[in-house]
Amino acid sequence: MIDFCLRQGQGGANILDVDRHGVTALHQAAWGGSALAMRHVLRLAPGLVPVNDDLGFDVTAWAVFGGSQEAVEYAVEIGGRSPLTPNPMGSSALDQISSHPTAEMCEMRHWLTSRFSINTAT
Repeated sequence: MIDFCLRQGQGGANILDVDRHGVTALHQAAWGGSALAMRHVLRLAPGLVPVNDDLGFDVTAWAVFGGSQEAVEYAVEIGGRSPLTPNPMGSSALDQISSHPTAEMCEMRHWLTSRFSINTAT
């Protein structure tokens, strides 16, 4: 992300670029777990918050995928969807990490369910 921002400042990249999967610099900063990098991207391109990738995942989902509680909190604060809200295909960020039972993703799932107050018992 830092390299991207440096290239952007030298005219080598455009902060509004979207890759072939619809991923933006804000998605990358969120996935990297840095609210500071997210703030930097938003200073340069404030219109990126509502942008979804090709699968319909937004900045909050990318923060969840990256495993950073700080980035998730910031993504929601700036207007990203709740990590519990399904994308247009019917899958939420919480659903996605539930299919990856790593220790980090289990910790994130626990935090999300307590932070966003849902009942996971069915």
